Formats: sequence, C-alpha cells, structure tokens
Amino acid sequence: MHYSRLLFAGLFFLVLVIYSSGGNVKNEEFYSLFAEYGPTLKMDQALLAFHNQLTEQVQVFYTSDYCYKCVKQPLVTMKPNNNASAAISTKFTLTLQVESQTRNATLCRWSQIYEEGGHYSVWIQMPAASTNPICHFSVDRRPNNAYLQATPGLTLCLPVTPFWRGGIVQASAGNNLMLTFYR
Repeated sequence: MHYSRLLFAGLFFLVLVIYSSGGNVKNEEFYSLFAEYGPTLKMDQALLAFHNQLTEQVQVFYTSDYCYKCVKQPLVTMKPNNNASAAISTKFTLTLQVESQTRNATLCRWSQIYEEGGHYSVWIQMPAASTNPICHFSVDRRPNNAYLQATPGLTLCLPVTPFWRGGIVQASAGNNLMLTFYR
C-alpha cells in the first residue's frame, strides 16, 4: 500500500514538472506577424492602436480608475490621417478620452478593462452624414488564456486524488514544491 502512494506521488510530480516547463515555449513565427503593430508587450500590458482618419490633430488622454481624482495623462498625439500605438496597463480599468486640438473639445470617452496580451484598435472617424466624429473600437487579436497551460496538468492529476484517501496530502509552496503525506 505504501508503494502505491509513493508511485502516485511520483507520477503527480512528474506530470507537474512536464506541464509547467512547457509554458515558456513561444512560437516566434506567430509573434513576428504582430511586430509591426507596436512595442513588445510585458506582463500586465495590452497594445492599443489608434487610427486617426480625421483632418485634424487629436490627442488621447488616460486615467486609471484605481486613482481617485487624478489628472488625466497624455497617452498619444496623432497628426491628421495618421496612426499611433501604445502599451497600456491591464491591472485596472482605464478611462480614455480623445480630444481635438483645433476644436478644443472631447470627441469620445470610454472606460474599459483590457486583457493582458490583447491587441486593440480605436478608429477615429468622421461619418459622411454627421459633423461629429465617432470612435469605433475593435479587437485585433484576442488575449491569450493565462490558465490554458495549467489545464492539462489539472486534468491528469484530478483522477489520481481518490487514491490518496487513506492519508492527507499537504503541499507547501515556496521556492520548491514539497508534498508531505500523513497517515
């Protein structure tokens, strides 16, 4: 009986090591397709591209909803019929505001939480039948699912847990993973 628990613990540890090491592998060919869209993204960042299709210069400001009564900060300034992109934080909801520098007016304003690793676009356009510009939001690339690499390991480990009913398993997290069996 003791050897079977040791065997299952070894298999559990082996599966855990195998599936946790595969999470850092990148497909460089896939990521190189998006290199022209802007800077390389870090953890807790998303890419927001602005496409100014107006005949006037616009400026985009942002504030984090985490910050109470904060002054809006400039994000990008775009010349007429030009594009710009910026890496933005995904930790908190951001309020973005597009302002015209010639009209001295707010063209559009929105609040949104962005997901880590996503690529988003905002199109600033003038409709043919209107004198007021509009902002159209689109998702260029969906963010990666952060929990995807843990799914196969959990799926393989869950059927093993009924075999440990004879004792209590304690896992301590830290620099090293340590499983302790009590009887």
